[in-house]
Amino acid sequence: MILKICGGAILLSVLGLLLSELGFRGKKAVTTLSVIIFLLIFVDLLADAISKITAISIPEKGRESLTLALKVVGVGHAFNLSADACSELSEGGISSALILVGRLEILIMILPTVIDLISYSASIFN
Repeated sequence: MILKICGGAILLSVLGLLLSELGFRGKKAVTTLSVIIFLLIFVDLLADAISKITAISIPEKGRESLTLALKVVGVGHAFNLSADACSELSEGGISSALILVGRLEILIMILPTVIDLISYSASIFN
């Protein structure tokens, strides 16, 4: 799975290069998309590796929270790096869209945890 996604990111980069040679103006968007895919896969791998390393000393529920926190931080940085790159390439619209999509992705990632926290808090007061 990981090889397929990283291979897809490389193919998107090559596609962006080929399109630029043909005069396509959206090369920056294609290249940015490939960078985002690669960074998100790297973040996921890194969070899982750190979670496995800490498996010895941290209980199961704590490991899930640590993995989620690492993924959220990594996803935030991945989208921020990509948005900064687009901004420096004078693509303000793409940069703004990346920031918005990154925030939505983080919200979607933490939503189950927030719902569990609200349910737990409600059960305490009942």
